[in-house]
Amino acid sequence: EEWHGSMFRDRNHIGINGREYLCERLAPIIDGVLNEQNVSDIDSEIGSVNLSNYLEEDCNGNSVTNYIDSQYNFIQAESYSDCAWGEGIGFQDTWEFKTSNANKGSGFLHALPEDISQYKGDITGSRLDYQLEFSKEDSYYVWINMKGNSYGNDSISVGWKYEDDEYISTQKYDSFAWSSKGQWEWEPEFTKDPMTINASANNVITLSIWMIEDGVMIDEIMITSDASLNPKTVDPHLLENRALTCEGSGKIWQALSNGEVSIEAEEYSMCAFGEGRSINHEWVSVEHINSSGNMYLTAMPDEKVHMKEERGPGLHYDVYFPDNGTYYVWISMRGNSYGNDTIGLNWNLNDTESDMTIIASFAWNSYGQWEWEPQTSQEPLNISVSEGETATLTVWMREDGVQFDRLIITSNPEYDPYEVA
Repeated sequence: EEWHGSMFRDRNHIGINGREYLCERLAPIIDGVLNEQNVSDIDSEIGSVNLSNYLEEDCNGNSVTNYIDSQYNFIQAESYSDCAWGEGIGFQDTWEFKTSNANKGSGFLHALPEDISQYKGDITGSRLDYQLEFSKEDSYYVWINMKGNSYGNDSISVGWKYEDDEYISTQKYDSFAWSSKGQWEWEPEFTKDPMTINASANNVITLSIWMIEDGVMIDEIMITSDASLNPKTVDPHLLENRALTCEGSGKIWQALSNGEVSIEAEEYSMCAFGEGRSINHEWVSVEHINSSGNMYLTAMPDEKVHMKEERGPGLHYDVYFPDNGTYYVWISMRGNSYGNDTIGLNWNLNDTESDMTIIASFAWNSYGQWEWEPQTSQEPLNISVSEGETATLTVWMREDGVQFDRLIITSNPEYDPYEVA
């Protein structure tokens, strides 16, 4: 017979698992022999037992495949697809389902019993597998909501592989640090980056979590394509229903070599989500009879966030230039204070991005009215193009609360939207 290594204490002795299994097999055979039965009639598997996959076959999950089809995907820890018991002494600790008022989903998993056992090196602790299928090719990042109350019960190992292949990457996650008080936290933190999964469309991948220290607890897993996400500064559940990509109208605007083209703010071609503190911000459409096209966009929520270090949400406008030349951009916008009146503007031509121009709309004579900017400098953002080129103009949120209504692209360097009006 072929037995699994976890059934042996060392190379010469069977361990607890082996003794239990041997007694389970031998007891009915001994009883049968005493009753003058043939051994083969008692146990038909004699000589053909293969327990080499014992730890895998004896532990079962829900067999569910989780479809990764949004930018932020959450999997409850207790909803594992498959599992395996720990090897050797690691067999004694298991992931037990518990409930509390602080966890997400129906409950969480706790590595028990807690007797300060650690599984490192050649000893593998109990494993949980989560099957993932990706709808879009991208790089995805793995965050774990977990906790421990000391440096001795806060560690797990995380790895991923393509179905039956070898593991491509493994990484240790710890939850206890100088700032910890036994609370649930998204890991990893500080100087560690989350593990990256490079997936293609329709790839089926196994994400595994191993117990390294008993006593550790895990609540949920987040798979996100957002490289800038810091779940310690924003609740990622607020973003749960966000699509994988930010979509626009797909429209391409055509500039005029001897005139102006007017673009409504809400008719952007494509868009980009914000980063860092602005990850939960968005451009919201507002209907108003006094705005161009009876609608304008406002940067929400208005929390006095200044997007200086990271980029805020962006709106892309694709513009086709049938003739070569230099073109200029005016923007109709407004704010009601110095803290909610700026946006960023730049061009992207042939995958080369220009420096961002910061434009403000509030001044000493402002009272929250719509204004064409840059009103003071009269030096609008410009771009020089060759005939037949297409470039992308982007409006970046710099301060929440700012509003903008319309863009004008002109080939006239002396154009003044106030004179035209």
